Amino acid sequence: MTSQSITQVSFYKYLSVSSATAVLTNQTLRWATPQTFNDPADMQMDFGVSYDRDSVVERTLDLICARCAGTAPPAANAVGHVMDQFREYFQSRGEEFIRAEMRPGIEASLAKLAPSVARMSADLRKGLATTKVICFSVRRDSTLMWSHYAESHAGIVLEFRNAANRDSPYKIARPVMYSNRIPQFYDDETIARILAGDAKVEMDVVDRLIYTKSDDWAYEHEWRIDTGDGRLPNAPVEYVEFFTEELHAVYFGCRATDATRSALIPIISMKYPHAEIWQVRRATNTYALDFDRVS
Repeated sequence: MTSQSITQVSFYKYLSVSSATAVLTNQTLRWATPQTFNDPADMQMDFGVSYDRDSVVERTLDLICARCAGTAPPAANAVGHVMDQFREYFQSRGEEFIRAEMRPGIEASLAKLAPSVARMSADLRKGLATTKVICFSVRRDSTLMWSHYAESHAGIVLEFRNAANRDSPYKIARPVMYSNRIPQFYDDETIARILAGDAKVEMDVVDRLIYTKSDDWAYEHEWRIDTGDGRLPNAPVEYVEFFTEELHAVYFGCRATDATRSALIPIISMKYPHAEIWQVRRATNTYALDFDRVS
């Protein structure tokens, strides 16, 4: 999604009455580390290492032969640079020699791949332990979300949007990918390219840990923002102020009480006079939720 289109996306925060009261009163949002999430696997998994051994070996040999022939892309790691350094030697010995000479090393590297990735995963989990993340949904009408995160429809949903002329964090929000497999290290082709010196391990592997969850959570339609350790690196949670203009609307659940509305509407009207106020209503002819504009 482009930066132009992200400005049109609304981000919804499902909250209990007490949490919504704190957010609206203090004008802050909660950013938290993975250990505080309700999913214990979130950002806390090892990368999966799954590949076809014979296929990777043969593809790696093909790529190494191409490098020795001078037709490979620029070297991307130490293996590639070493192969470039000895290119003339390998060229003089021929492809059959190259394949026989390099095969044992490739097979040995593959044998070490899984434990190496496990160590890398542990290091990344340690680094991510202090990362502060904020999570939103891009749906306001999820009955499950209202049930699970907004006091069984008695709570509140806050709608946030990118504010013009403000350095809003929503510009860098990214969708969570849902999968029935844990994040994978790399596919066969990329593993072969790394072993042959044509590619290196990129930082996008970290993104796969941050932005991949089990498909059990797909109903959340989650987008999240990761900005690193935040202002308090050693704190599991921190509360960060948001711009007044970023709060676009407030939705009262279909079970919200008159007392909740009486307590919060004055705060909204005073602190966020531009914000829309909506009342959610349970439809009687469908399972969907209806929304009535209050002000």
